[in-house]
Amino acid sequence: MGVLHDRMATDLRLRGMSPVTQRMYLRCARALAAYHHRSPAALGEPEVRAFLDHLVRDRRLSRGTLRVYGAALRFLYRVTLERPDVVQRVPASRGHGGGRGPGQRLILAAPSTFRGCPAYGLRPHECSPDPLYNSSV
Repeated sequence: MGVLHDRMATDLRLRGMSPVTQRMYLRCARALAAYHHRSPAALGEPEVRAFLDHLVRDRRLSRGTLRVYGAALRFLYRVTLERPDVVQRVPASRGHGGGRGPGQRLILAAPSTFRGCPAYGLRPHECSPDPLYNSSV
């Protein structure tokens, strides 16, 4: 994966990815190549999907780790190899899940749900959530 590795590393740097993200994405691309014993440039959609299925079924990776692999492979094929058709059916991350399961949503309280806050001239210890709001949660 020598030349392809260097191209992907350059693409990652040019897009301002953090060094940790760069290492992770490059590791994911190497894992794909090692799994199929071929360069990712020679692989198509069926091989990419088979690799992801292997990660789910055999290696039993967490959902968060699978998101990293998916993002890395989408970057590799869309940006570095300019072959977006290969990863068109690779599921995209739906944002940061924060550990919530399907159907669970993070509910943030609006400022109006608080009776007192520093913004309204009260000290922090005087801020308390509206009891009516809490009873509905």
